[in-house]
Amino acid sequence: MSEIFTPETIIEAQEVLKFIPFFNREKAGLQSRVIINELVYEINNHRILKPQAIFETYRITEIDNDKIYLEGGEVLRGTLPSHLLKLAEEVITLVCTIGKDLEREVEHYYRKKKMVKAVLMDDIGNFALNLLAINICQIVGLNAEKKGYYTSKPLTPGLRGFPLEEQGNIYKLAKAQNTNISLTSHLMLDPRKSLSMVIGSSANPFNQTDNPLCTYCEGQGKCRYNKSSGPSER
Repeated sequence: MSEIFTPETIIEAQEVLKFIPFFNREKAGLQSRVIINELVYEINNHRILKPQAIFETYRITEIDNDKIYLEGGEVLRGTLPSHLLKLAEEVITLVCTIGKDLEREVEHYYRKKKMVKAVLMDDIGNFALNLLAINICQIVGLNAEKKGYYTSKPLTPGLRGFPLEEQGNIYKLAKAQNTNISLTSHLMLDPRKSLSMVIGSSANPFNQTDNPLCTYCEGQGKCRYNKSSGPSER
């Protein structure tokens, strides 16, 4: 049975500074670092993050070249999950969000023409979502360990070989309609700072020598975060 998680998420300015690409450069000025500290304080002090996550586990009945067949007749489509989860006995569908409040703050700063604050606040939101996803994946991994199972790397729709259209399928399978997360007519998650994933689970360890997931990203070579770690190693 799916369970809704609302983990408290406190972010630290020093970790944000490591994540945001601008601060990987020596040109990052003291003023911008001060702004980051101010924004992080605002987020934590006013509880702007409203994290929420839900996941559901399904037994796998069959895997072919581009489909994973699940108990109950449901199907996950895509050559990438079929390949990387070929050893899986179960699949976990997961949806998470940091809520709408942060994007409202971003819009507020844009309206006030405070562009630097708007961009940095949006980047902090990406960091917070990344952190939430890591934490939820750890919970999934610990649950699997209790059964003596291993878990795979998480896969997000939109990677090469995993159609973005499958986001609607994951949303339904995870029973995310029971959360504050909704799905638009274009199969995008709302709030915008939300993420859907699938994770394989098996009594046998997964092959960890496969290519990093950046290899399958359509934005490879253009990603601003290609030096940062995350649930998908992007």
